[in-house]
Amino acid sequence: MPIAHFPYFSTPDPTVKRKSGWLMPVFMNSTKLGFVTQAPYFWALAPNYDLTLTPFLLSRRGFGVGVDYRYLTERSQGKIGTDYLPGDDLSNSDRRLSTITHQTDFTDSLRLDADLADASDSRYFEDFGLGPDGTSITFLDRQMHLTWLGDGWRLDGRVQDYQVIDLTVEALDRPYSRLPQVAFTGLWPLPAGFEASFDAETVWFERETGVTGLRGDAMPRIAWGLRGAGYHLEPSAAWRVT
Repeated sequence: MPIAHFPYFSTPDPTVKRKSGWLMPVFMNSTKLGFVTQAPYFWALAPNYDLTLTPFLLSRRGFGVGVDYRYLTERSQGKIGTDYLPGDDLSNSDRRLSTITHQTDFTDSLRLDADLADASDSRYFEDFGLGPDGTSITFLDRQMHLTWLGDGWRLDGRVQDYQVIDLTVEALDRPYSRLPQVAFTGLWPLPAGFEASFDAETVWFERETGVTGLRGDAMPRIAWGLRGAGYHLEPSAAWRVT
């Protein structure tokens, strides 16, 4: 039995039909934030990029806006987002969380990945995170990773740093930054069922407190694979130097 009638309305679905318009609003209540109201607007700028603006009101903290920009090209894709709350009523400061994820395939064998995040202060997730996962973040990862694939080998280059969110973590328990890291791994077949492999890595480890410096590691290996129906035997010899 119908008990109420509502007017017909259509909202854009960014994953199905690309058209600009208001998305479903969000209403919730939180002891930390107060009454929360969000009104996201999806803007279909072009077939391969779009923008979502989300004005929000936190009754205990003030008015802010979220911005999410997505793009897709022939070889690249990514997302840039930020949540900004100017003049938090409780802390009397501007609060912000910004993230960037990006991927570019320069060729079929050369790829660049970037994953960057930055928070305005160390108490951001404690004040704005919801649930155990949202409030238990101790570090924000920032890294760029370049991968080059060849015939039987792979070369990785990486720079990685962290923003410390939980300042109660002891300095010696905080992760090391890798500035940079270069790793190589390869596997090549040899005659008579033999195969050779080589793994190597060079990393410069950096941290405010503790031992820092350069570490190099290499391990050539040769193996003889004996395989048959129901059995596998692989005698091998390797030499590792660090």
